[in-house]
Amino acid sequence: MAEVIESTEKALNNVYSTEFNDIKRYYYLKIQSESGDLNAEEQEEFKILKMLTDNGTPSVGFRMELEEKGIDLGELLKSNQSYTQFLDSRKKGILSENNISNEQIFSFLKKYLKCILIGFICFMGLIIYLKSREKNTAETAQILHQQLESKSIAIEKLLLEEKYNEALDIAETLNHPDHIIFDAKSEILNSVYYDTYWTNYKDSIVKVILNKMKK
Repeated sequence: MAEVIESTEKALNNVYSTEFNDIKRYYYLKIQSESGDLNAEEQEEFKILKMLTDNGTPSVGFRMELEEKGIDLGELLKSNQSYTQFLDSRKKGILSENNISNEQIFSFLKKYLKCILIGFICFMGLIIYLKSREKNTAETAQILHQQLESKSIAIEKLLLEEKYNEALDIAETLNHPDHIIFDAKSEILNSVYYDTYWTNYKDSIVKVILNKMKK
């Protein structure tokens, strides 16, 4: 398929190159005619080209080709090249620009590769540190949570023994500072924050103790 497209492009280029050469010759003879420098043979050729090129006007297909490739007919006429040669020179220029661009990128990477590697290593180190810190914080929060659970069990025993003052003293210490999510035993399938859970539990158990002390 690619070969067919390339072959078609070459065929069109050859057609447009022939048309362009006729247009270019027409304008040359027109200038010579205006200055009176045409001989009889050239005058006949000029008449033929005038009709053939419609007074130097590109065909619809050629105009579309020029517009598609962003080529100005005046620029093309001044190039002193055939249409095909002009296209080839444009392609070489584009390839040259791309090669320069690639060389600049390679040169930049080679020059700053060490800095880029150091920056990447530092970035990865920061990510690892933050992940480690987050893990350590979560583990510490869980340990404190377990300690507070032990205190809540102790409070329940003191309530059974009617030692309300001791239970109240321990209840006042049920504080958890970490706003980290955990799965609460009392709320199946629901997640709560450590600090929220223990604030609610503390308020609830203190009310229970005070009510028992009033009786």
